[in-house]
Amino acid sequence: MTYLEIQLRIQRLCTIGGWANVDPPPDWGFLSNEGLRLFSTEAQYMPGETTITTVANQAEYVLDSPPNWLSITDDCTYGIDQQLYLADENTTRRQDRMWRQRAADTPRNIWMTNKLNTVRVHPKPSAADITVYIFGWTVDEHMTELDDRPNCRDIYHEGAALFGACHHGDLYARGEEVGILDRYRAKAQGLANKLNDEMANEGATVFQMRMQRRPQDRLILGREARYSQR
Repeated sequence: MTYLEIQLRIQRLCTIGGWANVDPPPDWGFLSNEGLRLFSTEAQYMPGETTITTVANQAEYVLDSPPNWLSITDDCTYGIDQQLYLADENTTRRQDRMWRQRAADTPRNIWMTNKLNTVRVHPKPSAADITVYIFGWTVDEHMTELDDRPNCRDIYHEGAALFGACHHGDLYARGEEVGILDRYRAKAQGLANKLNDEMANEGATVFQMRMQRRPQDRLILGREARYSQR
């Protein structure tokens, strides 16, 4: 569905629910983007990548946005050859009760803090101007043009429309209308869960393919035998 089609779909869903004709009138464009934000937050299908540059003795860094970041993965690296382990404050505290007082060193752990779009590395870096490569998941991009579309397969666009209708219905649904609202939300959540599972399965499949490369996949280049990159 396009941005325009999602707006029309939300309007139809709200009409069925009984909360379309209200004062002030609904902003269907806002509800479409809010629905997309909610859906992409639940489904986590939008990959993001960025970099940060270290400042000596600085632990926290703000990531580029928009779109806002939801989570990061364990693909993050310090420089090009130092893996960063995905952690949190509790994990780091269990590893080292004095973690807050540790001197600056080469970071080993990384996590997102409770601050918006902010990551923390531990230990604090002792070196400046090292590139940290960040990979994770963001909310979907804000739609502005009428032919814009969510960055997921068409079969899941209904989830954004349903969440948008729920966001509006939460303010106005009464009596039997609450049942309609609950059904919308359950269907939207079901679509988000299905897409999230699909993304997880795709990641597992790619990993298995990498682990199962066979010797016959190689190319002979001159006198050297090199494995092809797939």
